Amino acid sequence: MYNCTVKMKIVVDTSVIIAVITSEKHRRLLIELTKGADLVAPASLHWEVGNAFSSLLKKRKMTLEQTLAALSSYDGIAIRFVEVGLRETLGLCAKTSLYAYDAYFIACALRLKAALLSWIKLFFSRPEQSERPLSGCSHDSLYLFPKPVRISPPFSRKQKPRAAC
Repeated sequence: MYNCTVKMKIVVDTSVIIAVITSEKHRRLLIELTKGADLVAPASLHWEVGNAFSSLLKKRKMTLEQTLAALSSYDGIAIRFVEVGLRETLGLCAKTSLYAYDAYFIACALRLKAALLSWIKLFFSRPEQSERPLSGCSHDSLYLFPKPVRISPPFSRKQKPRAAC
């Protein structure tokens, strides 16, 4: 017989990647949640990772050596990058209070019918119901859509290295 194993697709957002590559306290859990999955992200992830690290460097929370070590870890993560349309992203932005940075990840998950792993709480019932507006946003839990996993985030709102809500 054929061995037809289908990997779960998980879109990982920037906050999750930063938590893993900077060895935050929930690193092991994040790795366990994504073990064996096909990790996917919009191409914007690269710029967001760069922006997060430039902010940490500017605030002197990391040295250049620490940043380069973290980037080596980032290079070792197998992520499939996909293009996400600006029109579909801005369509989501028009229905929500989200910035395009977050909407790219949602649009990616909707397009691929994939789970979305994020520290940002987003409210929608099912990815296939994309016409339903998303609303609200908080930083109090890790979410794997469509099923939430509630744990504390590794940073406070002030420490978050990227724009969110």
